[in-house]
Amino acid sequence: MSCMAIVAALIEAVPMLKKMIADPNKGKDLAKKVSDLACHITQKSTPTDVLSSLQQNPELFIEFHKKLMETEKEMYLATLNDRASARQRTTPGNSRFMLFLSLAGLVSCLTLLATGQLSPEVTTLLSTASGIFGACVKDIYAFEFSGKRE
Repeated sequence: MSCMAIVAALIEAVPMLKKMIADPNKGKDLAKKVSDLACHITQKSTPTDVLSSLQQNPELFIEFHKKLMETEKEMYLATLNDRASARQRTTPGNSRFMLFLSLAGLVSCLTLLATGQLSPEVTTLLSTASGIFGACVKDIYAFEFSGKRE
């Protein structure tokens, strides 16, 4: 039976599944993993049988829920490890160089715009480039100095 059908049947019984499979990058793989887990625990293969087994047998439901929580924990730890390794790959020299280039581009665009003797097309292009360089500066500062962990 389709793994998505089994997961769809389980979403009502286990609301945390909805949040877990909502990830556009890992949702399908996780849905398959959850489906296989439910089928393995209940020894059933159809969505209605899996759901009814979990509803009728509290021990199976508790075991399924524990395994699901372990899977969620693994996903969270993988995300944390990914972010930590991304921060370790950046060196202060790289971020300073990116920041310098972004600031130089922003200042150059703003200086040219300040002259005021430009055609409307050039003004539009420089304004757009200024916005892009400003966004780069903002992102570099947010990445390097933010204490926020999403």
